[in-house]
Amino acid sequence: MTDGYFVVRTGIYNDASPISGARIYIRKSRDEALSGQYNPETDVSEKSYDYYTVTDENGKSSPIRLDAPSVEYSFGEGSADKAYSRFDVLVEASDFVPVFVRGVQIFPNLQSELPINLEPYVSTFPRNFVQSYSIPQNAAVSTPERTPEYSGSTITPDVLSEVVIPSTIVVHLGTPSDTTAQNVTVPFTDYVKNVASSEIFPTWNEEAIRANIYAQISLALNRIYTEWYAARGYPFQITNSTQFDQAFVNGRNIYDNISRIVDEIFNTYLRKDGNYEPFFAQYCDGIRTTCNGMSQWGSQSLAERGYTATEILKNYYGDTIELATTDNIRDAPVSYPGTPLRLGSVGRDVLEMQIQLDRIREDYPLIPEITRLNGRFGSETESAVRVFQDIFDLSTDGIVGKATWYKISRIYSAVTRLGEITSEGTETFIPENPPDEVLYKGSSGDNVRLVQFILEYLSFFYPTIPVPTVDGYFGSGTEGSVIGFQKTFGLEADGKVGETTWDALYAVSGEINRAIKGTGDEQKYPGTPLRVGDSGRGVELMKIYYNKIAAYYGELPTVTVNDIFDSEFESAIKDFQQRYNLDPDGIIGALTWTRIVEIANFIDNTERRQSERAELPAFADSVPSVEYPGVTLKRGSNGRHVKYIQNALNVISKRNGKGAYLPVNGEFDSETELAVMSYQKSKGLARSGAVDKALWNRLICEADSDNGLCL
Repeated sequence: MTDGYFVVRTGIYNDASPISGARIYIRKSRDEALSGQYNPETDVSEKSYDYYTVTDENGKSSPIRLDAPSVEYSFGEGSADKAYSRFDVLVEASDFVPVFVRGVQIFPNLQSELPINLEPYVSTFPRNFVQSYSIPQNAAVSTPERTPEYSGSTITPDVLSEVVIPSTIVVHLGTPSDTTAQNVTVPFTDYVKNVASSEIFPTWNEEAIRANIYAQISLALNRIYTEWYAARGYPFQITNSTQFDQAFVNGRNIYDNISRIVDEIFNTYLRKDGNYEPFFAQYCDGIRTTCNGMSQWGSQSLAERGYTATEILKNYYGDTIELATTDNIRDAPVSYPGTPLRLGSVGRDVLEMQIQLDRIREDYPLIPEITRLNGRFGSETESAVRVFQDIFDLSTDGIVGKATWYKISRIYSAVTRLGEITSEGTETFIPENPPDEVLYKGSSGDNVRLVQFILEYLSFFYPTIPVPTVDGYFGSGTEGSVIGFQKTFGLEADGKVGETTWDALYAVSGEINRAIKGTGDEQKYPGTPLRVGDSGRGVELMKIYYNKIAAYYGELPTVTVNDIFDSEFESAIKDFQQRYNLDPDGIIGALTWTRIVEIANFIDNTERRQSERAELPAFADSVPSVEYPGVTLKRGSNGRHVKYIQNALNVISKRNGKGAYLPVNGEFDSETELAVMSYQKSKGLARSGAVDKALWNRLICEADSDNGLCL
């Protein structure tokens, strides 16, 4: 046996923000269970894992040395199934949904990286849910023959007007006709890296690897350019079925040498001499299946004989095949200027790069500050570039070549994308309250566009929600996305957007924003969990806020205020988490931080209103006759029934001399939720923060009467 090396990089789903302190467990795969799903009873025990590590402040683990077979197995078709070893990986982080990956493939003498994008846990999601993936055998071991009618085309009328490298590609995880298969949207470069890691062996000769990647890029661009699937009514651009397209394994590890090559050539494709369109570069393993295209194993054989990548391609596709490059990178903030930027460079391109690095630094604070964003590439900029390159495994030369330029662009797009739902750059108007309009298949207009925009945003966090097209028309794609959302959050899956679905859309997207973005300034979540042994201003602030909560409610012990996260504070946080329906792990992650800040702010607002002796309206005579609305009111709900609850809480609080003092605005926000929880605590009820039928009747009755007989 020899060694392979393995790294895990964690981040927030569709947001480049790193997750530090994520816990990683690794074990040898159990061959008989490779095709199975995650089993929490047998797969969660730490004792069953052979390796353990945690991620650093950049969300990355140290390289882990794992057993791998001899490299000779990679070069013989008969021994291909022995070319790599397989491991299972479990990744956990506080306030995020765990991820389990079965069958990670480790090759000898190479390092690979497993990108794990964790979804923030929200209260509407099952606590015991684990996102699970299984990696099948590499396609070079066996590739089925592609269906003839899907073997590419000469140009059809359904083509784009120009060849572009898209920022993302929509991949259907199944055959074209499988309507139950999931669609995933991934960055185009990540797609190519995944395909190459799934289709060929990374231990092959580099010229063979390059030849195969050129073919894979071209095949994908041909599907996009000819709109092959869109023209046939499918809501995706390519499938992951090797019977029709090429392998893509959602959740797999990527090899460093393949990643490096893709970053260099991702915008280069094949075309026939004299033609414009990307060539449908069909290929197959060449041993178990053959085709009118490149043999994957044959490409390795030719490379060993000294053929270059171009010579390999011409051998299979003919002498008229040529490489073409486009700088038309869709959705990149600015196209690559064409020449590397380095110490001494000046101009608009340098300024654009500095601005992007400055924004990225908010999520990656190890990147040094560029104090003068002036378009001059000085020593500060060079230092910032070097650290960025080190974080993202690029050559740390301090020069912004094509690979570094587009990596900066992609990371910048990722870290700013999360803000689109609220503030950073969106042109979609998000009204404060959900619209009253009921939407269904055939609807159109701004409210449909709003639903599509929110669903598109949520799909980044929940793969069970298909990505809709944001076009203002409620077609089958949008209906499928709505159904996916409804199923994910336990709603009636009718594909319609009525009051309940509107409320849930607002509640879930709002909770994700609060968990990730924080409340602003000092109260904003710092981006990394706080735990025993940590120190600093964040710990001190949490202790101050915690003591405020403990003193106000009188049910939690106070702690000594300093900047040290000691065992006393850990015990107090566990008690707090238990009382407020959070995972009692004693770690202050995004949700615990947000909850502490919300309650402390609620207390401040209540005390302020009490000191101002705000006059609260008395309940109208007709209020007691208002019947329960038929659905549980909870965070995210809105409307006149919420106003009744807010008013009832205020009347009860005024009578008792202490309590909610809420604005009666019809918005079931965090203040209203906490006021409900305070009332539930005072009555010895479970503190759900939600108003069901029993609690509705009790609140309305007590607000109308002080006889104490409302049960």
